[in-house]
Amino acid sequence: MDPQLWWYVARASGLTAWWLLSAAVLWGLLLSTRVMGGRPAPGRLLVLHRWLAGLAVSFTALHLAALVLEPRYAFGRTELLVPFARAANPLAQGCGVVAVHLLVAVQVTSLLRARLPDRLWRYLHRTACAVFCLAGVHTFTAGSDAGGPLVRVSGGLLAAAFVFLLVYRLVAGRRTARTGPAPAAPRTAAEQPAVPPGRGGPYALTIVEVRRETPDAVSVLFRVPDELVEAFRFRPGRHLTLHTVLDGSEVRRPYSICSGLTDGELRVAVKAQPGGRMSHWVNTRLRAGDRVTAGVPNGRFAVDPNPLRERHVLGVAAGSGITPILSIVKSVLAVERRSRCTLVYGNRDAAGSPGARSAGPRRPAASPTAWNRPTCAARRTWSTGYAGPSPTSACRRNASTANASRPPPEPRRRTRPARPAPAGCRPRPAPPGRSP
Repeated sequence: MDPQLWWYVARASGLTAWWLLSAAVLWGLLLSTRVMGGRPAPGRLLVLHRWLAGLAVSFTALHLAALVLEPRYAFGRTELLVPFARAANPLAQGCGVVAVHLLVAVQVTSLLRARLPDRLWRYLHRTACAVFCLAGVHTFTAGSDAGGPLVRVSGGLLAAAFVFLLVYRLVAGRRTARTGPAPAAPRTAAEQPAVPPGRGGPYALTIVEVRRETPDAVSVLFRVPDELVEAFRFRPGRHLTLHTVLDGSEVRRPYSICSGLTDGELRVAVKAQPGGRMSHWVNTRLRAGDRVTAGVPNGRFAVDPNPLRERHVLGVAAGSGITPILSIVKSVLAVERRSRCTLVYGNRDAAGSPGARSAGPRRPAASPTAWNRPTCAARRTWSTGYAGPSPTSACRRNASTANASRPPPEPRRRTRPARPAPAGCRPRPAPPGRSP
């Protein structure tokens, strides 16, 4: 056995862990910046990100084991766990230990993401950028191969890519979050330019369809120009603020988006309220082809579907509050293939549910009583194109009434085919009242 075996293993595993860690961080930044498209990242790309991170953790563990088994390093438990505890080259040892601690925290919280709040998980996951920086300092201050051309060139390329993606992510996030008070704009949508200079809006959008959902509610479908697609990209649960001038004064009202991420459209639902000027105007005056001024999607009541998650989402809504819940449920079922949703909905009457017709995507060929369950559960099968009643209307039915209205099933008679009589024998006569 070569006496320098563990020395070579420590060098090779350390460099490999650094490269894998850098690739995982850069790939995560690339997915979060939406450079490859605005829609949610496909599951295979997220799986690659997780595999890179898992391999980085594995090679880091091999690197630590090789340091302990190599006699010339004289690494003990204190040097492996306590930062800056080594007398020789404390900077390299301290950065390496802190990077390992943060890497383990990021990996463990990623595995437990379904049990953690999204906000907490995001804060912890952002420490991966600190892991990238600390691992780079450790590589160039502790490794004996730091002066090699391969390490220098790869380090320069990785650092340049990291800075570019991080700056792009920060700039894009700041522009998207700038949804404060709207800048000064013309008073009417006809005078509003199609693409105003401000990223926060408001913008003049053309109405494609005004669809009557219920006697007192409509859904409005907007046409978003190509240059405004990024500005109007929404998270499920957010709302649009509509602007108009009524009786000489400007009126602004927020209305929830009821379309899902995969619907390919921007639609809001508006229910006429007693004394509501904006809601009455939308329900009675708006027509296809009109232009309405609207702000960009905004709001904190939102979720981020993840194809890798598996969870049970419970939605509880009443009246017109169903509209953001519809967007969330549809998006979760369409993106998270292993998740399921349960919708509990209540309304004053059977015909006052806004967005009932907009509850797609739906599934084909199902019994009309498939949704007649006391819990009104909208399961995974809802996301494949159902042609029957929506879950919102199903919540207004009584399961016992629907089942009692069915005709009783006819009794099934089991008949046994007659056996042929053997040759040379006469068939046995059947008893009266029974067929042979």
